Amino acid sequence: MSISLGDVVARGSRSTVHAYGRGAVVKVPDPSTPESWIRYEARYAEAARVAGAPAPRLLGMEEVAGRTASVWEHVEGMSMWQHVVDRPDRSAELGRLLAELQLALFELVPAVTLPRQRDRLTSKIRWAAATIDESLVRALELLPPQSGAPRLCHGDLHPSNVLLGPEGPMIVDWFDASRGDPVADVARSSLVLLSDGTDPPRHLPGSDRATLGC
Repeated sequence: MSISLGDVVARGSRSTVHAYGRGAVVKVPDPSTPESWIRYEARYAEAARVAGAPAPRLLGMEEVAGRTASVWEHVEGMSMWQHVVDRPDRSAELGRLLAELQLALFELVPAVTLPRQRDRLTSKIRWAAATIDESLVRALELLPPQSGAPRLCHGDLHPSNVLLGPEGPMIVDWFDASRGDPVADVARSSLVLLSDGTDPPRHLPGSDRATLGC
């Protein structure tokens, strides 16, 4: 018997998450999202969870409206960002928690099945040079040589990707996960917390400069 999609639990830039039966949610990719992304994210999230990261458990893959979708355990709680929106006076406190979560990830040994961070950065730079401005390819020369043991990096850690529930924080959206340099992961988080010119980041609805600056 097929299980129909329930209420929308969350929306992202690449997919929509629906309630899906008892104790589960299903992540359905948007039409513009390559199907392979859903499969890669499922693989990376499970690798991170096995390494000890607070990641939701993958329950399986389904086909929804002719597209591959991933099914996950339902994590109770609101996003860290929603807590900030509801209580701006807690933004500094929650910012410290976000930093602590990121530092804890760096203590974990990543699975070799995760892609190398340098390979991911190289691929993204080449894509940007090919689709936006060819001069961006010069950024490849700025990539530092790898030093030290690679650590578990989320690749897109910001308050909307952390759920706060009764069992503690849970990190979601692992598509950009890699094994690499913690400094690069912190730099990525810093960038995604910045405004896009005069506009707030799309992944942090309702944000303003004062709150982000905390």
